[in-house]
Amino acid sequence: MEKKHYLWIGMLFLFLSLPAVFFFPSRADGRLLNLGGSADVTYGLIRTTQQEAVTETSFLQQRYNLHNYGEILDPRLGTFSLNGTFLSQDTQSKGDSTEQNFNFTDYSLALNLFPYVSPFSFYAQRVTRSNQLDVVVKDTVTTYGANWSLSIPRLPRLALSYNQSELRANDPNRFPDTLSRYFDVESSGKVGETTVIGRYQFNQTDVARTDGEVDAIHGQGVNLNTESRLAPALSLSTFTRYASVGGVNAPGLTFSQERGIGAALFYTPSIYWDTHARVEYSETPDTVNLKRMNAFWSGSIRPTELLDMVTSIRYFQFEVSDTKTSSPFGDFNLNYRPFFGLSTGFGGSWGETRTEGNGAELASFYQRYRGYVNYTRSVEILRYSASYALSYGTADTSRNNLGDPQDDRLKDLMNTITLGVENTQVRIVHIALGYTFNDINRTSRTVQPEDDQRSHLFQVNVDSSYFRGLLLRDDSLFLQASSSLTRIQGFGPEGSSFMIDVRGNYYFLGGGLLGAGWTRQDYPEGFYLDSDIYYEEIQWNFYVGNANVTVGARDSHQRGDGDVSLDRDTLEVTTVLAYQIGKFIFNLDHRWANDRSAGVVFRSETLFARASRVF
Repeated sequence: MEKKHYLWIGMLFLFLSLPAVFFFPSRADGRLLNLGGSADVTYGLIRTTQQEAVTETSFLQQRYNLHNYGEILDPRLGTFSLNGTFLSQDTQSKGDSTEQNFNFTDYSLALNLFPYVSPFSFYAQRVTRSNQLDVVVKDTVTTYGANWSLSIPRLPRLALSYNQSELRANDPNRFPDTLSRYFDVESSGKVGETTVIGRYQFNQTDVARTDGEVDAIHGQGVNLNTESRLAPALSLSTFTRYASVGGVNAPGLTFSQERGIGAALFYTPSIYWDTHARVEYSETPDTVNLKRMNAFWSGSIRPTELLDMVTSIRYFQFEVSDTKTSSPFGDFNLNYRPFFGLSTGFGGSWGETRTEGNGAELASFYQRYRGYVNYTRSVEILRYSASYALSYGTADTSRNNLGDPQDDRLKDLMNTITLGVENTQVRIVHIALGYTFNDINRTSRTVQPEDDQRSHLFQVNVDSSYFRGLLLRDDSLFLQASSSLTRIQGFGPEGSSFMIDVRGNYYFLGGGLLGAGWTRQDYPEGFYLDSDIYYEEIQWNFYVGNANVTVGARDSHQRGDGDVSLDRDTLEVTTVLAYQIGKFIFNLDHRWANDRSAGVVFRSETLFARASRVF
């Protein structure tokens, strides 16, 4: 049956193309024949060594592609495209690795007909994959599809699409034969000031079983969406969706059952205020029997450029089997900017989450209030910044038939102060200083000996690109350093943490790089181990004729204070070559790495060589 399908496709293509070749040879070139393609050969070698065990894998991959596109007699009749790809990979392994040979073919045909009248497109594709491990696993995927649309003035637009994909494999226990069909019809139009879009979808998948039976999974869905302009400042959108499934249970192969409806209303009378409301309800009548409802309203007021306020209310509810959860929520936020550089704000949120079912009940009422002040100012060569944030919240939780405690109350008050200063007119060095103070007072049921926390964070960042022409005319030196000191009292990692990072890069000869860096980390005792990390790096990128070469090496070391488990030494060497002449491209990538960690040595080497030609 498949051979007949391809025979008919080939006959159709020959019928449309041969007259142009024989009777109009001057028009065939460029209109009918636009051949192109590529040839690609890649060789790879991967070798790993751990202690005395050596594993080596090499492969040779070949990829060839040929494609053509053109017109079918006349551009008003349509266009076509043909594509063919062949890929083969042979692998040889030594050690514990498994040899794997792979073959891949991909042939496709696409037709686009009647583009100026009623566009119709057709495509066919056949993909064959063969993977040879201990046994040969081979499968073929054949796909057909068509799309058609019709647009006539003053009539609804109509679009149809169909897709069929068939999988056949030589081992039904691994991949059972599967046939999937998908159909979609969509229509859209306008009635007055309302745009209506409707869609119907059908999906069916047949799966062949080893006992000779065929399991059929099918589903269908209907969607209806509207967009209405009720007034110049008022718009309404609605949606309705319905989906059902049938046959055997096979999640992921078809639609999930759902029934839903919703609407959204937008009112924007002016630039000073607007409002928005939305409500949605949906059901999933499956074994879970999930029901959901979501209602939302928000409004914003902008009386001046200096002041804006936003208020929102939401109600969310869902039911699963015999359990119901509801959650109303409200939020208010005000922002005020009296002058450039100063911004203030205040807000609050309130909500409750209640869950009932199976004779038990859990309810939690929570509220939170927040405020902030931010100030930034630049004076000549310095920029100052300061901010203060305040947050206070409570949460009351009650339980019924869920064990002790029956009631629980949480309160927390948080104050945060942030200060910063940096120079803006950088000539020699850029310096940025920062300080953050955070204080948390918390009251709750906890097993921790301390609920409150107070922390101080000091930060320093320094960088400079001032030094140029040190040894050569075009060289430059970039220096960068950062340091932070954190001190925590209360719950958490109590104590002082210190981190410093220093690194520098020297650029020379238009493509050379010398780099080095050092990082020191000190943590409170009992949480993390202190360590030093330092590295050296060299890299050079240069051209030799049409070839671009990059060589580099990086050596890094990590040492722990009094603990050899953190000790690690890593050396990496990289060589990359790219050569191009005309449409021929050759790439060579070689990487070697030696990693010694906690007395265990792991060595790896990779080599990839690729030659490609595009025509």
